[in-house]
Amino acid sequence: MLDNGCGMTDSELVEAMRLATKNPDLRREKHDLGRFGLGLKTASFSQCMKLTLISKKNNEINIKQWDLEHISLQNEWELLTPEYSEYKYYPLVQNLENNQSGTLVIWEKFDRYEKESFAQRIDKLKKHLSLVFHRYVEGIPGAKKLKIFVNKSLLIPFNPFNTMNQFTREISTEKIKLFGSSIEITPYILPHHKNVSQQEWEEFGTEDGYIKSQGFYFYRGNRLLIYGTWWGLHKATDAHKLVRIKIDISND
Repeated sequence: MLDNGCGMTDSELVEAMRLATKNPDLRREKHDLGRFGLGLKTASFSQCMKLTLISKKNNEINIKQWDLEHISLQNEWELLTPEYSEYKYYPLVQNLENNQSGTLVIWEKFDRYEKESFAQRIDKLKKHLSLVFHRYVEGIPGAKKLKIFVNKSLLIPFNPFNTMNQFTREISTEKIKLFGSSIEITPYILPHHKNVSQQEWEEFGTEDGYIKSQGFYFYRGNRLLIYGTWWGLHKATDAHKLVRIKIDISND
C-alpha cells in the first residue's frame, strides 16, 4: 500500500513501528484517525508475518521491518533495518522514489489466505474501503479529497444512506453534548424498493442484506467504525430494515 503523504524520517518511522506508541488520552490533530498506536501493527500481523515500512521525507528514504519469525527465533522484539537494495525492485517502490514524499507498506509471508481465494478477497477489500472511508473519498471540509486505488482501479465511495436518492428520508439531526464534545445523531429511512431500480436496491442492500444492515452506523472522525447493529437496544426486524442511524463523534 502506497500513499503520497508527508512521509517519515528514520526516528519517526521507529515511532510508527513501536507498539502502543501514543497515550490514548493525548489530544490528537483534528483529522488524526489514530488513538492507541496499535492499528498498523495489529492489522498487519492479523494478515501476515512480515511488515516492512519504506518512507520518504526530505529526499531521504528510510526503511524498518517487523518479522515475526525472526522475533520468535531471537525471543526478542528486535526492529530490523533491512538493506533498501533488497526492496529496490518491489512493486510501487519506484513510484515512492518518484514521489516527493510518502510511505509504502509491504506485507510478506501471508498466513491467512489461500491463493485460489485471493481475487475474491480483493473484491471484498474494495467494497470495505469504499464504505469505511466513503466520506474521505467524497470529500470532507478542511481536508484533501482522498483517492484510493486498488490494483490501479479508483474506488467509488459507497454512502450507505443513499443520500443522492430523492426518496431517501433524512430525519433532523439531534446533538448531544458530552464531556465538552458534541455527538450528532441523524436517522435515515432508505427508499422503498418500488422507488429504486433493481440494481440500486441490491447495491444498498449490500452483501449482508437489508435486515442485517439496519441500525446504527457509528463514525469517529468521519471514518465508519461499526455499522449494522442495534447494540442490543432493538431487535433487527423486517419492518425496520430500511432504517439506518448515523452517529458522529469527534476524534477526541
